[in-house]
Amino acid sequence: MPISELEEFTYADLFPNWKEGIAQLSRIFRRQADGKLPSAGKHTSGNTAAAMVGSNIGKPVEIHGRRLHQEHHRHARPSKAVRAGFHYKVGLADLDQTASSSIIGRVARGLNGVQSIFHLAPERLATPRKALKKFDGTLQLYIPRLPSTFYERIGPLEMDCVICLTRRLLVFEEDDEIQFNYLAGPSPSDDRVFFVSHANLAEYAQAARVTLEVAIAHLITAELASYFLDLDYHDKTRNCPMDFKEHHSDLVGALRVGKFCTFCSRKLNTGISRPFAEAFRAMIAWGR
Repeated sequence: MPISELEEFTYADLFPNWKEGIAQLSRIFRRQADGKLPSAGKHTSGNTAAAMVGSNIGKPVEIHGRRLHQEHHRHARPSKAVRAGFHYKVGLADLDQTASSSIIGRVARGLNGVQSIFHLAPERLATPRKALKKFDGTLQLYIPRLPSTFYERIGPLEMDCVICLTRRLLVFEEDDEIQFNYLAGPSPSDDRVFFVSHANLAEYAQAARVTLEVAIAHLITAELASYFLDLDYHDKTRNCPMDFKEHHSDLVGALRVGKFCTFCSRKLNTGISRPFAEAFRAMIAWGR
């Protein structure tokens, strides 16, 4: 159902776990029957989100979810360019604004054509120069240095999730340590924003005998699976999109195989609607 149809209502999003969502609703209705309603106007904090259900006395009741991104779904507005039937709108922001823009456009069109859960929309955002710093002899994108104005430009895009693509390797901070030479990772400032580097990706794609577009789609799909389905990256290399790649060349095996490992496939089929798992499998197989 298009989000715009729900503007006049309060509602609960049962994705990604139908069973858990129904259990949450049941708890709320029991509380209503007992007269134990929390006061209206409360807000959640930390990594929780509130989905609202209307009660028969006109007060909203909070249901606490596990994913902050659920909050954004209530405010998403499908654009006229988005085909009917999609569930989530994903922005692909080109930070370099170079020839890679046409490649990103082809990736978006290709992935939109093989599934209907996500609509990927190319966008353009300039990389702030103050966020570029040299590490290991190369100029890399220092994610913690991105200014608040960068995220302010992302806000009006009205996306459920935004993946920022750059030719620069990525730098993060964790436990007061600087981690550089990364290919992908989340923003520390906005949990619906992710960064993906396609540095040297053409070389790995050639070694795997796939196109650069397929390789970029591979990285995008892994980030989306991690975000929307809580599919974790694993340290063990299984030639899977969800491999944690200590060495960037480990990408070659995963790109060549082009599917999720047995371990991740089992998780894809557990506790979620099957169409979402099928969408990710279609995205990984696209272009081969």
